[in-house]
Amino acid sequence: MSVAFDRESLARITFATGFTFLLVAACLGVVLRLQILDPIAQIDYRYLLHAHSHTAFLAWVFNALLAVTIRHFATDRQIASFRIIFYLLQVANLGMLCSFPFQGYALWSIAFSTLHMAASFVFAWKIFHDNKLPTLGKKFLRTALLFMALSSVGPLSLGPLGAFELRDSPWYTLSIYFYMHFQYNGWFVFFLLASVVSLLRSRKVKSAFATAYPYLTAGCLLSLAQAAIWTEFSYLVNLASLTGAILQLVGCAIILSRIHKSDSSFISRFPRQERALLRIALACLILKFGFQFAGSLPGLDALASHRHAAIGFLHLVFLGVVTPALFAWGVSNKWIRRSGLTTVALVLYLLSFAIGELSLFYVPLATLSQWPTFPQSPTILVASAAISAFSIACLLTQVRLKPENAAR
Repeated sequence: MSVAFDRESLARITFATGFTFLLVAACLGVVLRLQILDPIAQIDYRYLLHAHSHTAFLAWVFNALLAVTIRHFATDRQIASFRIIFYLLQVANLGMLCSFPFQGYALWSIAFSTLHMAASFVFAWKIFHDNKLPTLGKKFLRTALLFMALSSVGPLSLGPLGAFELRDSPWYTLSIYFYMHFQYNGWFVFFLLASVVSLLRSRKVKSAFATAYPYLTAGCLLSLAQAAIWTEFSYLVNLASLTGAILQLVGCAIILSRIHKSDSSFISRFPRQERALLRIALACLILKFGFQFAGSLPGLDALASHRHAAIGFLHLVFLGVVTPALFAWGVSNKWIRRSGLTTVALVLYLLSFAIGELSLFYVPLATLSQWPTFPQSPTILVASAAISAFSIACLLTQVRLKPENAAR
C-alpha cells in the first residue's frame, strides 16, 4: 500500500470517526436539554454534561484536527505512528463515553482521560518538530499545540485540589475555565488559523497574518482573565481581560483589512458551500472577539458571567466557528459528498445554531434590560438541539470513507 493512499485512507477514517462522535455528542445534547425541561431522576445532569463536552472536544474536534493534520501537515514517515495514535485516542474516547455518564470524574473516566492526554502529547510532540507547513504556518500550528499542552494544566490540577478538599473553592472552578479557555480560544482557533495560512497565496495577506500573530497570541493569554472577573481582584482582572480583548480585535482587524482587499485570492476561490461555511465561521470568530471585549467592560461583566451567556459563548466558538470550518474542510477534501442532502443538512444545522444562540443570549439580555422573558425558552432549546442532531445525522450519511471513484 502506497504512503499517499495510506495517508488519505487514514485521514478519511479519522474524520468519519470524529463525525460519528459528533452525532453522539449532539444526541447527548438533546438529552441534556430534555433533562432541564423534564428531568429523569436516574440521570445525573453533571455526569452527562461531562460526557457531552468531552465527546465534543476530544472525540469530534480533536479527531477532525488530527484528520486535517494527517492529510495535509504530517510527513510521510509519521503516518504509521499516527495510525497507532489514532487507535489509542479512540480507545480513550470510547472509555470516556462509557464511564462519564455513570461516574463523572472518577477512576475509569480519569484513566481514559489520561490516556487521551498522553496520546495527544505524543501527537503534539511529533507534529511540533516535524511538519510540512511553511514558516508562518508552523508558527501558528506550534502555538496551537502549545496552547493544547497548556490547557492540560487545568484537568491535571483537579486531582490535587480535590485531595485538599478544595472542590468548592474558586480555584477548582478556575481550573476548569483554564482548560476550556486554552482549548477553545487557543488550540482550536490557532490550529484553524494555521490551516488558513497554509492555503494563502497573497503575500500581503500572509504579511497581515504575520503582523497579527503577536496580537492574537498575547490577546489569547490575557483574555484568560475574563474567567476570573467575579473574583476579589476584579479591577486588575478586568484590566487584563480588556487588554486581551483589544489585542485580539486589533489582530483580527489587521487580517480582515487584507482579506477584504484580496478576497479573490482566498475565500472567494472556494465553491459555494465551502465559501458560505467559511464566511459564517469568520463572522462568528469576529463575534467571539467582540463578545470578549464587551464582557470585559465595566457593567457588562455580570452579563459575561451569566450561565446562559457562558454556554452561548462556548457554543458560538464550537458550533459557529470550529465546526463549520471543519465542515468546509471536509467538503473541500471530498470527505463529505457534495449533494442536495448535504446542502439541506448544512442549512438545518446553521438554522438550529442560530435559534439556539438567540435563545441562550436572550435570557441574560432580558435580565439585564428588563425585557419580557419567554417561558418557552427550554422547549426552543430542545427543538434546536434536536434539529442539530438530525442535520448531523444527515451529514454523516454523506461522509465518504473512500474516494468516490474508488467506491465505484
